[in-house]
Amino acid sequence: MWLVLACAIGLAVGSFNLPPLLAINQQPAQVEGRVTAKLPENHQLIGVEYVVDGTVYALRSSFVGAPNPNYGSVQVGDRVMVFYERTRPQNASLADPARRFRDEAAAVLVAALAIPTVIVFVNLLLSGGMRALGGAGRSREL
Repeated sequence: MWLVLACAIGLAVGSFNLPPLLAINQQPAQVEGRVTAKLPENHQLIGVEYVVDGTVYALRSSFVGAPNPNYGSVQVGDRVMVFYERTRPQNASLADPARRFRDEAAAVLVAALAIPTVIVFVNLLLSGGMRALGGAGRSREL
């Protein structure tokens, strides 16, 4: 049960951010963009416009990382570095994609290991399975 949960959670959580970041890492390009919006009430979103081959792209991201300044420091009108996938410029990030991929992969791994462990442990506690393991819940006769 634990292995099935770990795989399912890893796939579910990893399917959001890892594939786009992997694609940027495989065909990396970067360009300077301009901050067009800062929305602290909406998950601290940053709006950025950037131009690739004469086409203007708009990016909204709640993640800003190195080499760009952090969310608190960046202001509308500031220039920031946009990292994008060369063949799909609309797939972009406001942080070094290699570093962000490592950070995201680590978070997925922690979630895939920790969440099933907690689920199985709680299930064992609630079902009285800890007694079968010789652990907590063993009664003593008086």
